[in-house]
Amino acid sequence: MKKIVFCLLATASMMLFSQTTNAQINLEHTFEGSVRFSNTISSIVPYYTSDLGDVDFYITYMDANQIKLYNIDYSLYKSINLPAGYVVMYAAFFTKELFSNDNKIEFIAHICKEEGDGEKIIICNEDGMILKEFVNGYEPFFSYIYKVNGQFKLSMYNDNNNTTEIYSLPGTMSNAVPQTGSNIFQLPYPNPANSTITLPYQLKQGEISTMRIYNMNGQLIETKQIDSAFDKILLNVSNYRKGMYIYEVNGESKRFIVK
Repeated sequence: MKKIVFCLLATASMMLFSQTTNAQINLEHTFEGSVRFSNTISSIVPYYTSDLGDVDFYITYMDANQIKLYNIDYSLYKSINLPAGYVVMYAAFFTKELFSNDNKIEFIAHICKEEGDGEKIIICNEDGMILKEFVNGYEPFFSYIYKVNGQFKLSMYNDNNNTTEIYSLPGTMSNAVPQTGSNIFQLPYPNPANSTITLPYQLKQGEISTMRIYNMNGQLIETKQIDSAFDKILLNVSNYRKGMYIYEVNGESKRFIVK
C-alpha cells in the first residue's frame, strides 16, 4: 500500500513539474534605464513602497532632466521637463488631486545639479510647473506621505537643523492616468488576434508621433501618442468587434484582424 501511495505522489509531482516547466514566461517589453511604477505611495524614495494595486503607468528617466510617463500598453503619455541644469535622482507619488485639485498628474522628485553642489526636492505637475520646493538640507530618505483621519499629510525631514515639518495636503490619493487605445509597425503579431496584438512602428531618433487605429469603415477607433524610445506597443483588442482594422503612423498604414 505504501508503495502505491508513493508511486501516486511521485507521478503527481512529475506531472506538476512538467506543467511548471512548460509554463510560458515571455519577455514582453524592454525599457531603457530603470523604471518606477505608479503604485508607490510610502517614502519619497521608491525603494520603500506600499502597494496601491495595479500599475497604471510606467515612469522612466530617459534624459538628464526629463521624466517620461508611459501608458500600460507602452505608448507615450507625456514627457515632463524639469529645471534646466538638474538631473533626476528619484521620483515618486505620481498621483492626481493630492497636491492640488486641477486634475493634472503630480509627483515629488529629488533632483540635484549636474555640476557642483545643490540639490532639492520639488512637487511638480505634468506640465513641469513646480508647486512647492524644499531646499537646503531636506532628506528624501526620511520624508513620507501618510494619512490621519482621512486626510493626507506630508512629512519633510531637514537634516541641516534636525527638524521635521508636517504639511497638510488639500486632496485625496488617486493614481489613475487617462488610458487611450493601442498601436504599431513592421508586421503586427499575432495576426489574427483575439486578446492582445503587438503593433511595431518606426520613428526617427527623438521623434514623437500619433498612431491612429481605424475600422474598415474609416471610423477612428483609438489614437496613441508614441515616441522613438520604443518600436512597438501592445494593443488590447479583447473588446474589439471581429473584423479587419487599419493602424496608421506618419502616413504609413498596416492591417490586422481581430477574430
